[in-house]
Amino acid sequence: MTTQVPAPRVRSARRRAITSLVAAGTVASTVAIVGASGPSAQAAEGDTVQILSFNDYHGHVEGGAAGSIGDEDAGGGEFLSAKLTELRAASEADASFTVAAGDNIGGTPFFSGIVRDEPSVESLNEMGLDISGVGNHEFDDGVAELLRMQNGGCFDTDGDMAAVGTDDADDCFFPTDPYAGADFQWLAANVTDDLTGEPLDLDDAKGDYEDLGGYSLVEVNGGGGVTEIAFIGMTLDGTDELVSASGIDGYTFEDEVTTANNLVTEIQTDHPGVESIFVLLHEGGIPTEFAIDGCEGVSGPIVAINEGLDAEIDGVISGHTQQPYNCELEGRPVISAWEHGKVVSEMTFDIDDQGDVDRSTLSVVNHPVIQSELTADPAITAVIDKWSPIVDDIGEQEVGRIAEDITRGGTPTGSDRGVESSAGNLIADAQLFGVNDAGIAADIAFMNAGGIRSDLTFAASAGEAEDGIVTYAEAFTFQPFNNSLSVLPMTGAQIKQVLVEQCQPGDSSRPVLFLGVSEGFTYDLDLTTQGTVCTDIAVSNVQLDGVDIDDAMTYNVAVNNFLADGGDSFDTFAEVAPGDRLPGPTDLEALIDYFEESAAPLTSPGTDRVTETLTTLPAPQVSVTPGRLLDTRTGPNSQTVDDLFEGVGRLAAGEEIELQVGDRGGVPASASAAVLNIGMVNPSATGFLTVYPCDAAERPTASSLNADAGDVRSNAVFAQLSSEGTTCIYSSVETDVYADVNSAVPANGSPTPVLPARLIDTRTIPGSTTIDGDFQGGGPVAAGTTVELQVTGRGAAGDTVDTDAVSAVLNVGAINAADRGFLTIYPCGETRPLASSLNYDLGRIASNSVSSQIGEDGKVCIYTSVATNLIADINAFVPLGGTPEPLLPARLVDTRTFDTSTTIDGQNEGDGPLAAEETLTLTVAGRGGVGPMPETVILNAAAIRGAARGFLTVYPCDEDRPLASTLNYEGGDIIANSVVAKVSADGTVCIYTSQETELIVDVTGSIDPVVPFRPAT
Repeated sequence: MTTQVPAPRVRSARRRAITSLVAAGTVASTVAIVGASGPSAQAAEGDTVQILSFNDYHGHVEGGAAGSIGDEDAGGGEFLSAKLTELRAASEADASFTVAAGDNIGGTPFFSGIVRDEPSVESLNEMGLDISGVGNHEFDDGVAELLRMQNGGCFDTDGDMAAVGTDDADDCFFPTDPYAGADFQWLAANVTDDLTGEPLDLDDAKGDYEDLGGYSLVEVNGGGGVTEIAFIGMTLDGTDELVSASGIDGYTFEDEVTTANNLVTEIQTDHPGVESIFVLLHEGGIPTEFAIDGCEGVSGPIVAINEGLDAEIDGVISGHTQQPYNCELEGRPVISAWEHGKVVSEMTFDIDDQGDVDRSTLSVVNHPVIQSELTADPAITAVIDKWSPIVDDIGEQEVGRIAEDITRGGTPTGSDRGVESSAGNLIADAQLFGVNDAGIAADIAFMNAGGIRSDLTFAASAGEAEDGIVTYAEAFTFQPFNNSLSVLPMTGAQIKQVLVEQCQPGDSSRPVLFLGVSEGFTYDLDLTTQGTVCTDIAVSNVQLDGVDIDDAMTYNVAVNNFLADGGDSFDTFAEVAPGDRLPGPTDLEALIDYFEESAAPLTSPGTDRVTETLTTLPAPQVSVTPGRLLDTRTGPNSQTVDDLFEGVGRLAAGEEIELQVGDRGGVPASASAAVLNIGMVNPSATGFLTVYPCDAAERPTASSLNADAGDVRSNAVFAQLSSEGTTCIYSSVETDVYADVNSAVPANGSPTPVLPARLIDTRTIPGSTTIDGDFQGGGPVAAGTTVELQVTGRGAAGDTVDTDAVSAVLNVGAINAADRGFLTIYPCGETRPLASSLNYDLGRIASNSVSSQIGEDGKVCIYTSVATNLIADINAFVPLGGTPEPLLPARLVDTRTFDTSTTIDGQNEGDGPLAAEETLTLTVAGRGGVGPMPETVILNAAAIRGAARGFLTVYPCDEDRPLASTLNYEGGDIIANSVVAKVSADGTVCIYTSQETELIVDVTGSIDPVVPFRPAT
């Protein structure tokens, strides 16, 4: 049967700020402009504030282009505005503010982009946006255009601006109603003017809020008094790599952490009493599991940035990666509302009597914007109606025809910018044609994948009379940035280097950015990625029209101005001096001219210009700080990391519990496996536990932990997880059980989990069988002998160990040994090392998880010092190219004072037993084959003749000791256990013992950081 666990307990907002709002009412507040005056009045405790936020709007004024959530149409300006209105009306807060985290404009659909994003800003004005940080796309057309978007005025192709209220028909789309600018305040704290050293001043002196140097102050005037809240706005410091350099000349994009922390000091110095501070940051993270309101395994720049931010900052509203998440990191909310108005983040909190955010009251929820649940805001509809005649007249014009779909990379299309695409190659063909047609000779053209924002589809769109038509609107949406083209003189060596730069730096959000190439240009590409990092690239056989590219020869290369300025880390393009660039038409003009030149509908150029060999290595196992996920015992000390699966009572004989592992204790929801330290506490009789994925067809014939009556025994278990992130724990006897997690394997990561299967059982009693009948029976293995166990090619049906696997994760047991002794497990063909994998006592049952390198002919060797029966189950293997790197076992610690008590290098040897509650700081880096900067090590730790019943805890020394145990010992016994240990930054792990004991530690594997081919920028 399966034990029912209690429902999750409600957790306080301080512990995880994702509590949904239930209050209803109306906002009753006064919001006032705040200048650079003296200290503000003190707010009374309990005043409530609502902050609504979104990011990456990208001018999606119309709902049809915004996208969907599942099967439901979602987002778009009309419905985003309706959702904001709904949430304001439902709140009882004393004040409500609406803010954004950048990319309000730029990269926009045809409707807004073709008229220079003026509809985007007008829609944001109507929906009541108060303050926004800038994003990289705010700089697509340079600083001058961003200033126009903030301040107003009209723009024409000559670059002059008409002041608001003038009647210059050449400049204004509506001469009698010229563009008035943004009512909200953009902030660019980390964009500094090279001449003054001050932040870019975007203050238009007409809105409700001032740009006070990259930040704005707002007032809350509720029932408890007046207080001020500060908002700091920033873009990512890598913006200069993402936009054309010419438009940002004279400005520097500074480090986000340094900028924000300096401003905290400035704000609290210049405005005493301001304690509530939020950051609007156009930089983000990527969760391992998509969820509107989740925070599963979020990684990326936002994590490190948030760690470095001043503790005075109360929350980070982020964007850029266009992923939704709702996290609490470092004790504050870090949130993102996806893209295109499809989600609104709502944060509420009380102000305490010091004017600061009372973080215990923080409540954050991401609300989906489902169009069918809302009524379009007529104010935004009016903006659409105003602009539609102009936009429709331009967009409906036919510019060409296609004979088939022309698509971006990946499945679904557009999901992978790291592969060759027919869309990228078509645009490169068009650009090569465009510059040559303009009289500028070029040999080759390249196109960046990020500049392609849609596919060209053969099927007729709404309003088109027949299939194959490409309208002006579709061509614009295909590549909406309206970049100008340039022809660069480049050597063959430089061209080859550009191809190498498709492998992105280690801190990039995408490991590879593939360039579209023009017809006649071909090459071979060998590329390796691991997880989200490009680790190796080789370019060869580079040819133009079948002739090898000459490193010393100069070729004329056509690119858009984004690439010419070194965008997307294609640094070599920027080596060509601006004075050597020959200007050409815009990319859109080139595309349209290319269509018009073709007498027949264009066909797909295909994806055979590059011969690719792509190697994807499995992502490495990720160590986590040990955390308790299960404790069936009752009492105040039986606690888990999240109050779940605690105190549920002893398992009965023949009972199993379905334990949720994914999305707990730092384990990603999508993890394929986790390493658990599982313990049996006071079993009623000799028995065992079997741990296996709950969606397996049946419980396997294998044991994960063996214990005798009254024992406290633990064992490391490599546990394969079900598709729901669960593992089942079966007990053959009544017992209490606990489980601590210390590492996880990402989906498609390494090691590869398999269904537990018995590979050897030397016993001759009924039921002592192996998965295939091999290595079955035969009786005890004699003292001093070695069994050569075949591992590769064996396992459960359809779940066998690869024939080229490099190491195996085994659960090994010694049963009814003739005396006290040990097993050593090592790769066959190597000399048996001075190390022990399992220690056992006379007549007892002992088991341990062992990670062993696989030796000659796919075998591992098992040496026993004393006659004993053996069992061994396979739980996982490391595939070729995977991690951890298997090591020949090497002893790092032996506290005993015998002459034979030696370590691999003489360190940590013969120092005597550890005292009760002592912690040993053990250096693992650079020892026993471990590299100089390991992230994780696999250790086999043993407690020898402890003074009393106790436990060890192994953890990284730069973190607090967790509530978890790595090994439990009875006192007077010898107990070993395997542990996957997270390593401190200084290359150490800490080993705590609750009782006096001797200690030995062997290392059997390590995981080094993934090394990018190009260093992080």
